[in-house]
Amino acid sequence: MLAGLVCKNTGEVSVDFRGTSDITALAETSELVVIQVELELERARADNDHLPAHPDGTSDVACASVLAGIVSDSASCNVAAKAVISGMFTLVIMVACMAHQRNLLTANVITHAALRTVPRSGGVVVKLFTQSTKWMGQLEICMEEVLGFHRMLIKRGEARWYSHFGMVKRILLFKPALEAIANKFKADRSLQSTANGSKVLDLLRCFRFWEQMETMSRLLRPVVIEIDMIERRSSNLSDVCAVYGHLYACFDSLKEETAAE
Repeated sequence: MLAGLVCKNTGEVSVDFRGTSDITALAETSELVVIQVELELERARADNDHLPAHPDGTSDVACASVLAGIVSDSASCNVAAKAVISGMFTLVIMVACMAHQRNLLTANVITHAALRTVPRSGGVVVKLFTQSTKWMGQLEICMEEVLGFHRMLIKRGEARWYSHFGMVKRILLFKPALEAIANKFKADRSLQSTANGSKVLDLLRCFRFWEQMETMSRLLRPVVIEIDMIERRSSNLSDVCAVYGHLYACFDSLKEETAAE
């Protein structure tokens, strides 16, 4: 809930968000969301803390409305609640959470017909090593020999779409070590007999696998960067507006680069 004034020059909100209400123990419904908003409005009116204090410490005693806008993700209960609230407060601005929308944009990338196999393939590679101390140990040895360091692989989250970028980025970082272990153990019977062992060996030695990993990384990176920018506590409305310009410039440039290749 955006309670307060927005600076026209900087986009900064002149008062901080009031806080949070923990409703995790309750069934999340549109009625519950509406009630929580109404209760918060009543508290804001009673406390009269919806506007910043004057230099002398005093504050305004009245305001036409303490509710300027509502921002939420696109969960069905929130969508329904915003429809009800917009009927109660016709001048309130209803906005979808930009971080959530950008997060959904990553889903459009990873489910594209040309790339939808990448998350599954990457997940198979990560699962083999993270579930086996033997093969994770062998991979760490290859990392030290080839890269001079070792780190953990990152698992993808089905609902946290930006985690796919973390998984792909880490696999690409380990590419020399992963290729080394594939060449070293390509004829190893114990690896081939391990669940998905043969499949992982084929993937790590497949040019197409690495090409698709690179493509997904290039497409997801700018989106993840913008998600990080607007999820910061210090972000303001101007940061959100700038997202569109940043992404347009990035993908327009990427389109020109790929057209020339």
